[in-house]
Amino acid sequence: MKKLDYLIELDKLIKKKKYKDSQIFIFNILKYYEDSLIYYYLGYAQIMLNKIDQGIDNLERSVFLDQQKKITYSRLLLSKIYFQNGKYEICEKYLKEVLSIDQNLDALILLIHALVNLDKKDEAINEYDNLCNEFPKSLKSKEVKNLKDKILNL
Repeated sequence: MKKLDYLIELDKLIKKKKYKDSQIFIFNILKYYEDSLIYYYLGYAQIMLNKIDQGIDNLERSVFLDQQKKITYSRLLLSKIYFQNGKYEICEKYLKEVLSIDQNLDALILLIHALVNLDKKDEAINEYDNLCNEFPKSLKSKEVKNLKDKILNL
């Protein structure tokens, strides 16, 4: 089976939320291919199975293998996990990598939250301005309005 065929099958399993089956399938794939996207799926499945430490390790491996910095999924998921665990510096690092690859509204909002938690008011203001320029329609959302208030209260 070619790597693309494996990835298609793996994507189907993940979409069906068959995380245990996905994990088993991935362990078989890894015998033939070591790939950033495969490790992302493994990390994601493990996170969904509440195997957080293993999931983080495999997401980190995914980032390491993505030398050309093309894949944002692993970085975005890691940033969410690190944010939830109060590790805002690491979260910030991954979010900046995501945003260097692709302007992503969710990543930008989370980055601003991380910067607020790190008391980096000037950077938070700069990123908020970036958000306003890149995603002007988002300014109508309650979340973005609340974000501005958080920055101003620093």
